[in-house]
This record gives sequence, structure tokens and C-alpha cells, in this order.
Amino acid sequence: MKTTIELPDPLLRRVKVLAAQRDTTLRELVIEGLRHVTGEVAGDAAAAVLRPAEAAVAETGRHGLPVLRRPRSGRPRKVTREMVDRLREELAL
Repeated sequence: MKTTIELPDPLLRRVKVLAAQRDTTLRELVIEGLRHVTGEVAGDAAAAVLRPAEAAVAETGRHGLPVLRRPRSGRPRKVTREMVDRLREELAL
């Protein structure tokens, strides 16, 4: 479904920058934000809320689970054991 929303210019600029940093679209950020606010979870698993450091290497997929990002530079990114353990605990895996 398509809809039109009005956003303040400064907010729209920040969201566009965030979308570029996450290598995603404005549409996906809006969907993620609305799911977060409404408590909706895609699939059966709880949606992962990533910290800024974690968001540099992963994103929340459509299924609500963290998915590792592909680096633009081709250099592998470091995924720490602490990050994996925290996500396992939060998702009860």
C-alpha cells in the first residue's frame, strides 16, 4: 500500500543519511520504525534491537533477526563474541 507522509526537512535529511550508512532505503527504515513502535514482529522471533556498534556490522532482517551486512570495501568486519552472546540471550537461542 502506498501512502504520503510529511516529514520535517531536518528529520528527513538525518533519515536519508542513516539509510545510506545502513545501506538500506528510506522505505525500509520507515517500516522498521513503525514495527518497533507498534511492537509488531515479522515472523515468530522477537525483533533484534541493535546497538550503534552492532548496527555497523549487522541489520535487522525482515524476519526480525540480525543479518550481517556485506562490507562495501570488501574488508571483513569484526563480529565479537560479546555481540553474538548478547543477541543469543535477547532472542533466547
